[in-house]
Amino acid sequence: MRLALYTLAALLALGAGTVCAADEAEKEPGTRGPELMRQGKTSEAIDEFLKAIDLNPKDTTSRLHLATIYEREGRVDEAAYHYEKVLKVDPRNVTAHNNLGVVYDRKGLSEQARGEFEAALDVDPQNALAAKNLETAKKNQSIREERERQIAAARQAAEAKPEKAGAFYALARTYAFYGDNQQALATLEKAVRLGFNDLAYMKVDAALEGLRNDPDFQRLLARK
Repeated sequence: MRLALYTLAALLALGAGTVCAADEAEKEPGTRGPELMRQGKTSEAIDEFLKAIDLNPKDTTSRLHLATIYEREGRVDEAAYHYEKVLKVDPRNVTAHNNLGVVYDRKGLSEQARGEFEAALDVDPQNALAAKNLETAKKNQSIREERERQIAAARQAAEAKPEKAGAFYALARTYAFYGDNQQALATLEKAVRLGFNDLAYMKVDAALEGLRNDPDFQRLLARK
């Protein structure tokens, strides 16, 4: 469970008129990228921005666009890399600070996320989005800390009674509740091996809702 944070869109330097193919061919690398983004031609836009960055590693506009694309595609490590590169050239870039904070939060790096939002507010104290994201990041950090506390407590209880199926079932429920389906399934397997046999309850247990359509979960229920 995590609250959503929001990015500032990289500024698109788009002209109002239609550009003919001959004119486009003469453009500098990267200048066609924003239009390609608008057309939904993501792969071509990425190529344009990468060409521009190869020619000029300090091209922060192309890096911002590229990082924005990567972020939208869930390629958070690549997005973070390019936002960080922007900030090396332009340490006061509010968009890069805010968006990097969002990426860090998605990676679970709470302290780094808060630091980026605070840096954005140092540059622009009236930035409402960065202020909102900072508050959300603080809440997300609390959620993560509570998640870790609950999982650690359930794991400790299971380890203290390694022969008790119920303890491992409780640990599996905790993993599932917090969205760690892989660990939840592995722990459920162990609980069943140890003798947990209340499969009717397992089918309706609200904590396992996220596992309902998982083939491994279905196979586990079909064993008995």
